Amino acid sequence: MPYYLRLARSLAACAYLLFSMSALADEATGKKADAINEAGKALYKGGDVAGAAQRFREAIALQPEARYYFNLCYMLEKLDDLDGALEACDEVYAHDPASDLKAKTGQRAAAIRANKKKRQGDSPSSPPPPPVAATPTNPAPDVAGGTTSAPPASAPPATTTPPVVATPPVVATAPATIESSTAMPNPVNLQPATNIESAAPPQNDYKWALGVQIGGASNKGLGKSFVKDGGGVSLTADILLSPYSGLGGRGYLAGLGFKPKAGGAGQEFHTVEVGGAIFWHRQLSKNILLTPVVGAHLAEITVGDLTGQRYSTFGFRGELALQWVAGPHVFSFAPILSYYLPATSDVLDAAEAPSTHGLDKGGAILAFGLGYTYRFDSFILGTVVLE
Repeated sequence: MPYYLRLARSLAACAYLLFSMSALADEATGKKADAINEAGKALYKGGDVAGAAQRFREAIALQPEARYYFNLCYMLEKLDDLDGALEACDEVYAHDPASDLKAKTGQRAAAIRANKKKRQGDSPSSPPPPPVAATPTNPAPDVAGGTTSAPPASAPPATTTPPVVATPPVVATAPATIESSTAMPNPVNLQPATNIESAAPPQNDYKWALGVQIGGASNKGLGKSFVKDGGGVSLTADILLSPYSGLGGRGYLAGLGFKPKAGGAGQEFHTVEVGGAIFWHRQLSKNILLTPVVGAHLAEITVGDLTGQRYSTFGFRGELALQWVAGPHVFSFAPILSYYLPATSDVLDAAEAPSTHGLDKGGAILAFGLGYTYRFDSFILGTVVLE
Protein backbone atom coordinates (compact mmCIF):
# COMPACT_ATOMS: atom_id res chain seq x y z
CA MET A 1 0.00 0.00 0.00
CA PRO A 2 1.38 3.42 -0.92
CA TYR A 3 2.72 5.51 1.92
CA TYR A 4 0.18 8.33 1.52
CA LEU A 5 -2.74 5.85 1.78
CA ARG A 6 -1.34 4.38 5.00
CA LEU A 7 -0.93 7.93 6.33
CA ALA A 8 -4.51 8.82 5.39
CA ARG A 9 -5.82 5.70 7.12
CA SER A 10 -3.83 6.48 10.23
CA LEU A 11 -5.13 10.04 10.32
CA ALA A 12 -8.70 8.83 9.85
CA ALA A 13 -8.29 6.33 12.67
CA CYS A 14 -6.91 9.05 14.97
CA ALA A 15 -9.77 11.37 14.06
CA TYR A 16 -12.34 8.64 14.79
CA LEU A 17 -10.67 7.89 18.11
CA LEU A 18 -10.67 11.56 19.11
CA PHE A 19 -14.31 11.91 18.10
CA SER A 20 -15.28 8.85 20.14
CA MET A 21 -13.41 10.10 23.18
CA SER A 22 -15.06 13.51 22.86
CA ALA A 23 -18.50 11.88 22.61
CA LEU A 24 -17.82 9.79 25.69
CA ALA A 25 -16.60 12.84 27.58
CA ASP A 26 -19.73 14.80 26.59
CA GLU A 27 -21.93 11.90 27.72
CA ALA A 28 -20.14 11.72 31.06
CA THR A 29 -20.46 15.49 31.52
CA GLY A 30 -24.16 15.33 30.71
CA LYS A 31 -24.74 12.59 33.27
CA LYS A 32 -22.84 14.53 35.90
CA ALA A 33 -24.82 17.71 35.17
CA ASP A 34 -28.08 15.76 35.36
CA ALA A 35 -27.06 14.25 38.71
CA ILE A 36 -26.28 17.74 40.08
CA ASN A 37 -29.65 18.96 38.79
CA GLU A 38 -31.42 16.12 40.62
CA ALA A 39 -29.49 16.98 43.77
CA GLY A 40 -30.73 20.57 43.45
CA LYS A 41 -34.33 19.39 43.13
CA ALA A 42 -33.91 17.28 46.26
CA LEU A 43 -32.54 20.28 48.17
CA TYR A 44 -35.53 22.38 47.10
CA LYS A 45 -37.98 19.72 48.28
CA GLY A 46 -36.17 19.76 51.61
CA GLY A 47 -36.59 23.53 51.91
CA ASP A 48 -33.00 24.57 51.03
CA VAL A 49 -33.72 27.02 48.21
CA ALA A 50 -30.31 28.71 48.27
CA GLY A 51 -28.53 25.34 48.12
CA ALA A 52 -30.74 24.25 45.23
CA ALA A 53 -29.92 27.44 43.29
CA GLN A 54 -26.20 26.76 43.72
CA ARG A 55 -26.61 23.20 42.38
CA PHE A 56 -28.45 24.47 39.32
CA ARG A 57 -25.64 26.95 38.68
CA GLU A 58 -23.14 24.08 38.86
CA ALA A 59 -25.20 22.04 36.40
CA ILE A 60 -25.27 25.00 34.00
CA ALA A 61 -21.51 25.43 34.32
CA LEU A 62 -21.04 21.80 33.21
CA GLN A 63 -23.68 21.70 30.50
CA PRO A 64 -25.89 24.74 29.84
CA GLU A 65 -29.33 23.32 29.09
CA ALA A 66 -32.68 25.08 28.99
CA ARG A 67 -34.16 23.03 31.83
CA TYR A 68 -31.32 23.93 34.21
CA TYR A 69 -31.87 27.62 33.47
CA PHE A 70 -35.59 27.24 34.19
CA ASN A 71 -34.87 25.64 37.55
CA LEU A 72 -32.41 28.42 38.38
CA CYS A 73 -35.00 31.02 37.34
CA TYR A 74 -37.53 29.55 39.75
CA MET A 75 -35.06 29.36 42.63
CA LEU A 76 -33.94 32.97 42.16
CA GLU A 77 -37.57 34.04 42.17
CA LYS A 78 -38.00 32.20 45.46
CA LEU A 79 -34.93 33.99 46.83
CA ASP A 80 -36.48 37.32 45.81
CA ASP A 81 -33.80 38.02 43.16
CA LEU A 82 -36.29 39.00 40.47
CA ASP A 83 -33.74 40.51 38.06
CA GLY A 84 -31.57 37.39 38.22
CA ALA A 85 -34.64 35.21 37.76
CA LEU A 86 -35.64 37.08 34.59
CA GLU A 87 -32.12 36.72 33.17
CA ALA A 88 -32.21 32.98 33.82
CA CYS A 89 -35.64 32.73 32.19
CA ASP A 90 -34.33 34.60 29.15
CA GLU A 91 -31.50 32.10 28.86
CA VAL A 92 -34.02 29.28 28.57
CA TYR A 93 -35.01 30.54 25.11
CA ALA A 94 -31.36 30.75 24.04
CA HIS A 95 -30.79 27.02 24.64
CA ASP A 96 -33.35 25.33 22.38
CA PRO A 97 -36.15 24.53 24.87
CA ALA A 98 -39.02 22.18 24.09
CA SER A 99 -42.38 23.79 23.31
CA ASP A 100 -43.90 22.92 26.70
CA LEU A 101 -40.88 24.38 28.50
CA LYS A 102 -41.19 27.55 26.40
CA ALA A 103 -44.79 27.98 27.52
CA LYS A 104 -43.91 27.20 31.12
CA THR A 105 -41.06 29.71 31.09
CA GLY A 106 -43.27 32.40 29.56
CA GLN A 107 -45.82 32.00 32.35
CA ARG A 108 -43.10 32.16 35.01
CA ALA A 109 -41.47 35.25 33.47
CA ALA A 110 -44.85 37.01 33.21
CA ALA A 111 -45.53 36.34 36.89
CA ILE A 112 -42.08 37.65 37.86
CA ARG A 113 -42.49 40.83 35.81
CA ALA A 114 -45.93 41.43 37.33
CA ASN A 115 -44.49 41.01 40.83
CA LYS A 116 -41.60 43.34 39.99
CA LYS A 117 -43.94 45.98 38.56
CA LYS A 118 -46.16 45.77 41.64
CA ARG A 119 -43.18 46.29 43.95
CA GLN A 120 -41.94 49.25 41.92
CA GLY A 121 -45.40 50.78 42.09
CA ASP A 122 -45.60 50.28 45.85
CA SER A 123 -42.15 51.74 46.57
CA PRO A 124 -41.94 55.52 47.19
CA SER A 125 -40.25 57.62 44.56
CA SER A 126 -36.59 58.34 45.11
CA PRO A 127 -35.83 61.83 46.47
CA PRO A 128 -34.12 64.23 44.08
CA PRO A 129 -30.34 64.29 44.28
CA PRO A 130 -28.80 67.11 46.34
CA PRO A 131 -27.56 70.15 44.42
CA VAL A 132 -23.97 69.94 43.25
CA ALA A 133 -21.71 72.77 44.38
CA ALA A 134 -20.18 74.86 41.61
CA THR A 135 -16.50 74.19 40.95
CA PRO A 136 -14.11 75.30 38.20
CA THR A 137 -14.78 71.95 36.48
CA ASN A 138 -18.51 71.94 37.21
CA PRO A 139 -20.09 75.43 36.67
CA ALA A 140 -23.46 76.11 38.26
CA PRO A 141 -26.56 76.23 35.99
CA ASP A 142 -28.12 79.62 35.31
CA VAL A 143 -31.85 80.40 35.43
CA ALA A 144 -32.35 79.82 31.71
CA GLY A 145 -30.97 76.32 31.88
CA GLY A 146 -27.47 77.08 30.60
CA THR A 147 -24.32 77.40 32.66
CA THR A 148 -22.69 80.41 34.21
CA SER A 149 -19.00 80.43 33.82
CA ALA A 150 -17.03 80.87 37.00
CA PRO A 151 -15.58 84.38 37.27
CA PRO A 152 -11.92 84.57 36.42
CA ALA A 153 -9.75 84.19 39.47
CA SER A 154 -7.94 87.37 40.38
CA ALA A 155 -4.21 87.23 40.65
CA PRO A 156 -3.16 86.42 44.19
CA PRO A 157 -0.98 88.85 46.08
CA ALA A 158 2.62 88.18 45.36
CA THR A 159 3.65 88.39 48.98
CA THR A 160 1.16 86.42 51.13
CA THR A 161 -1.50 84.07 49.69
CA PRO A 162 -0.34 81.30 47.36
CA PRO A 163 -2.46 80.60 44.26
CA VAL A 164 -5.43 78.22 44.69
CA VAL A 165 -4.86 74.93 42.97
CA ALA A 166 -8.08 73.48 41.54
CA THR A 167 -8.87 70.00 42.87
CA PRO A 168 -9.32 67.51 40.03
CA PRO A 169 -12.80 65.97 39.82
CA VAL A 170 -13.33 62.71 41.65
CA VAL A 171 -13.91 59.88 39.23
CA ALA A 172 -16.43 57.28 40.52
CA THR A 173 -15.13 53.78 40.25
CA ALA A 174 -17.23 50.63 40.18
CA PRO A 175 -16.70 48.13 42.99
CA ALA A 176 -14.30 45.37 42.20
CA THR A 177 -15.89 42.20 40.88
CA ILE A 178 -14.72 38.87 42.21
CA GLU A 179 -14.01 36.72 39.22
CA SER A 180 -14.66 33.02 39.31
CA SER A 181 -11.84 30.72 38.35
CA THR A 182 -14.31 28.51 36.54
CA ALA A 183 -15.30 29.61 33.06
CA MET A 184 -19.03 30.15 33.05
CA PRO A 185 -21.16 29.86 29.92
CA ASN A 186 -23.00 33.18 30.32
CA PRO A 187 -23.46 36.15 32.64
CA VAL A 188 -26.27 34.51 34.62
CA ASN A 189 -23.79 32.20 36.33
CA LEU A 190 -21.54 35.08 37.34
CA GLN A 191 -24.16 36.54 39.64
CA PRO A 192 -23.35 36.16 43.33
CA ALA A 193 -25.77 34.27 45.51
CA THR A 194 -28.69 36.31 46.79
CA ASN A 195 -28.33 37.73 50.28
CA ILE A 196 -30.45 35.27 52.22
CA GLU A 197 -31.06 37.76 55.04
CA SER A 198 -33.04 39.99 52.68
CA ALA A 199 -35.10 37.15 51.22
CA ALA A 200 -37.99 35.27 52.76
CA PRO A 201 -36.90 32.19 54.72
CA PRO A 202 -37.57 28.96 52.77
CA GLN A 203 -39.84 27.81 55.61
CA ASN A 204 -42.15 30.77 54.85
CA ASP A 205 -42.08 30.22 51.11
CA TYR A 206 -45.75 29.65 50.32
CA LYS A 207 -48.94 31.56 49.54
CA TRP A 208 -51.64 29.54 51.31
CA ALA A 209 -52.17 26.18 52.96
CA LEU A 210 -54.82 23.63 53.95
CA GLY A 211 -54.52 21.59 57.13
CA VAL A 212 -56.18 19.14 59.48
CA GLN A 213 -55.69 18.49 63.20
CA ILE A 214 -56.95 15.54 65.22
CA GLY A 215 -56.51 14.72 68.89
CA GLY A 216 -57.89 14.37 72.39
CA ALA A 217 -59.54 17.01 74.54
CA SER A 218 -60.26 17.69 78.19
CA ASN A 219 -63.18 19.70 79.57
CA LYS A 220 -61.91 22.44 81.89
CA GLY A 221 -65.05 23.78 83.54
CA LEU A 222 -67.55 24.00 80.71
CA GLY A 223 -71.11 23.17 81.74
CA LYS A 224 -72.52 21.37 84.75
CA SER A 225 -71.80 17.66 85.14
CA PHE A 226 -70.49 17.49 81.56
CA VAL A 227 -68.19 14.66 80.46
CA LYS A 228 -64.52 15.48 81.08
CA ASP A 229 -62.73 13.62 78.27
CA GLY A 230 -63.36 13.67 74.53
CA GLY A 231 -61.78 14.34 71.16
CA GLY A 232 -62.23 16.10 67.89
CA VAL A 233 -60.98 17.37 64.58
CA SER A 234 -60.13 20.80 63.19
CA LEU A 235 -59.85 21.97 59.58
CA THR A 236 -57.73 25.03 58.77
CA ALA A 237 -57.07 27.31 55.81
CA ASP A 238 -54.06 29.64 56.06
CA ILE A 239 -52.94 32.64 54.02
CA LEU A 240 -49.40 33.93 54.51
CA LEU A 241 -49.65 37.74 54.61
CA SER A 242 -45.93 38.50 55.04
CA PRO A 243 -43.28 35.90 54.10
CA TYR A 244 -40.57 38.04 55.69
CA SER A 245 -42.16 38.28 59.15
CA GLY A 246 -44.07 34.99 58.98
CA LEU A 247 -47.38 36.71 59.79
CA GLY A 248 -50.57 35.22 58.39
CA GLY A 249 -54.32 34.73 58.75
CA ARG A 250 -56.31 31.55 59.37
CA GLY A 251 -59.89 30.41 59.07
CA TYR A 252 -60.88 27.31 61.01
CA LEU A 253 -63.75 24.89 61.54
CA ALA A 254 -63.49 22.68 64.63
CA GLY A 255 -65.72 20.02 66.13
CA LEU A 256 -65.40 18.31 69.53
CA GLY A 257 -67.39 15.46 71.03
CA PHE A 258 -67.63 14.32 74.66
CA LYS A 259 -69.42 11.06 75.38
CA PRO A 260 -69.51 9.18 78.68
CA LYS A 261 -67.74 5.86 78.71
CA ALA A 262 -69.70 2.68 79.27
CA GLY A 263 -71.05 2.87 82.79
CA GLY A 264 -69.48 6.29 83.25
CA ALA A 265 -71.11 9.43 84.55
CA GLY A 266 -71.46 12.81 82.94
CA GLN A 267 -73.62 14.60 80.43
CA GLU A 268 -72.78 14.11 76.74
CA PHE A 269 -72.17 17.28 74.76
CA HIS A 270 -70.65 18.49 71.46
CA THR A 271 -69.19 21.79 70.27
CA VAL A 272 -68.71 23.31 66.82
CA GLU A 273 -66.51 26.37 66.28
CA VAL A 274 -66.26 28.61 63.21
CA GLY A 275 -63.70 31.40 63.46
CA GLY A 276 -60.70 33.33 62.30
CA ALA A 277 -57.21 33.82 63.73
CA ILE A 278 -53.80 35.30 63.14
CA PHE A 279 -50.56 33.33 63.36
CA TRP A 280 -46.85 34.00 63.40
CA HIS A 281 -44.11 31.63 62.22
CA ARG A 282 -40.99 31.85 64.39
CA GLN A 283 -38.04 29.86 63.06
CA LEU A 284 -36.24 27.77 65.69
CA SER A 285 -33.93 25.84 63.33
CA LYS A 286 -33.61 25.01 59.65
CA ASN A 287 -36.84 22.99 59.47
CA ILE A 288 -38.48 23.65 62.83
CA LEU A 289 -41.01 26.44 63.43
CA LEU A 290 -42.85 27.60 66.52
CA THR A 291 -46.21 29.05 65.50
CA PRO A 292 -48.47 30.79 68.02
CA VAL A 293 -52.10 31.27 66.92
CA VAL A 294 -54.73 33.57 68.46
CA GLY A 295 -58.31 33.72 67.23
CA ALA A 296 -62.00 34.23 67.97
CA HIS A 297 -65.03 32.16 66.98
CA LEU A 298 -68.75 31.63 67.09
CA ALA A 299 -69.59 28.37 68.84
CA GLU A 300 -72.57 26.08 69.05
CA ILE A 301 -72.87 23.77 72.08
CA THR A 302 -75.20 20.81 71.83
CA VAL A 303 -76.25 19.13 75.07
CA GLY A 304 -76.89 15.41 74.64
CA ASP A 305 -76.44 13.76 71.26
CA LEU A 306 -76.31 15.72 68.02
CA THR A 307 -80.10 16.10 68.05
CA GLY A 308 -80.12 17.55 71.58
CA GLN A 309 -80.66 21.10 72.75
CA ARG A 310 -78.37 23.67 71.19
CA TYR A 311 -76.92 26.89 72.56
CA SER A 312 -74.79 29.53 70.86
CA THR A 313 -71.99 31.59 72.30
CA PHE A 314 -68.83 33.46 71.44
CA GLY A 315 -65.32 32.34 72.33
CA PHE A 316 -61.57 32.61 71.84
CA ARG A 317 -58.92 30.16 70.74
CA GLY A 318 -55.19 30.00 71.46
CA GLU A 319 -52.67 27.56 70.04
CA LEU A 320 -48.92 27.02 70.20
CA ALA A 321 -47.79 24.69 67.41
CA LEU A 322 -44.40 23.08 66.99
CA GLN A 323 -44.02 22.44 63.25
CA TRP A 324 -41.59 20.40 61.17
CA VAL A 325 -41.36 21.64 57.56
CA ALA A 326 -40.42 19.28 54.72
CA GLY A 327 -40.94 21.18 51.47
CA PRO A 328 -44.72 21.71 51.04
CA HIS A 329 -45.48 19.20 53.84
CA VAL A 330 -45.80 20.39 57.44
CA PHE A 331 -46.29 18.10 60.46
CA SER A 332 -47.23 19.62 63.79
CA PHE A 333 -48.10 19.08 67.43
CA ALA A 334 -50.02 21.72 69.35
CA PRO A 335 -51.85 22.35 72.61
CA ILE A 336 -55.10 24.20 71.83
CA LEU A 337 -57.16 26.12 74.36
CA SER A 338 -60.74 27.16 73.53
CA TYR A 339 -62.58 29.46 75.92
CA TYR A 340 -66.37 29.94 75.74
CA LEU A 341 -68.30 32.92 77.08
CA PRO A 342 -71.67 32.40 78.79
CA ALA A 343 -74.37 31.32 76.34
CA THR A 344 -77.29 33.65 75.72
CA SER A 345 -80.66 32.34 76.91
CA ASP A 346 -82.89 30.78 74.26
CA VAL A 347 -80.60 31.79 71.38
CA LEU A 348 -81.77 28.78 69.40
CA ASP A 349 -85.15 28.37 71.11
CA ALA A 350 -83.83 25.71 73.45
CA ALA A 351 -86.49 24.32 75.77
CA GLU A 352 -84.22 24.77 78.77
CA ALA A 353 -82.34 27.85 79.87
CA PRO A 354 -78.49 27.78 79.60
CA SER A 355 -78.29 27.90 83.40
CA THR A 356 -79.93 24.47 83.52
CA HIS A 357 -76.71 23.00 82.12
CA GLY A 358 -74.29 25.48 83.66
CA LEU A 359 -73.82 27.29 80.36
CA ASP A 360 -74.60 30.65 81.96
CA LYS A 361 -70.97 30.64 83.05
CA GLY A 362 -67.87 30.52 80.91
CA GLY A 363 -65.68 27.49 80.52
CA ALA A 364 -62.75 26.12 78.56
CA ILE A 365 -61.61 23.02 76.69
CA LEU A 366 -57.95 22.05 76.37
CA ALA A 367 -57.02 19.86 73.40
CA PHE A 368 -53.79 18.36 72.09
CA GLY A 369 -53.68 17.93 68.34
CA LEU A 370 -51.46 16.24 65.78
CA GLY A 371 -51.64 18.05 62.46
CA TYR A 372 -50.73 17.86 58.79
CA THR A 373 -50.69 20.87 56.45
CA TYR A 374 -50.00 21.10 52.73
CA ARG A 375 -48.66 24.39 51.40
CA PHE A 376 -49.32 25.91 47.98
CA ASP A 377 -47.01 28.46 46.33
CA SER A 378 -49.73 29.76 44.03
CA PHE A 379 -53.37 30.69 44.48
CA ILE A 380 -54.04 28.42 41.50
CA LEU A 381 -54.12 24.82 42.68
CA GLY A 382 -50.90 23.03 41.78
CA THR A 383 -47.24 23.89 42.12
CA VAL A 384 -44.38 24.59 39.72
CA VAL A 385 -42.67 21.35 38.76
CA LEU A 386 -38.92 21.62 38.31
CA GLU A 387 -37.35 20.21 35.18
